Amino acid sequence: MPESEQIIEGLGVSPGVVCAPWPSFVAPIETSAGDPVGTSVATELDRARSALDTVAADLETRAGAVVGGAAEILRRFDGRPVVVRTLPALARVRAALADTEIEQCRAAAGAARAPQAARKAAALNESA
Repeated sequence: MPESEQIIEGLGVSPGVVCAPWPSFVAPIETSAGDPVGTSVATELDRARSALDTVAADLETRAGAVVGGAAEILRRFDGRPVVVRTLPALARVRAALADTEIEQCRAAAGAARAPQAARKAAALNESA
């Protein structure tokens, strides 16, 4: 199978280059030019943290605009302040990004080994 370089466009879940064979059966998904695309895991974590902080601040603002039980629900739905509740979500984002990088590395290693394994198998078949 000949190797060729293909430009892959779209908004991915992890920045970087494709490092393994990737069959594409559909047209690429069009994304907005305004969609932010990070350059590293740290950048994406910063974006996620910023988004979570923005949501927490918005909920606190909304809680300040209402009275009684509604305010308490917005502030402490599960007994913890809104900002504290965002931390597990950020941890899940961090884990998902790390898992994605690990899977990309495994795929690249597998793709690198595949031609060697095929050559060995062909050589064994020819010598048999």
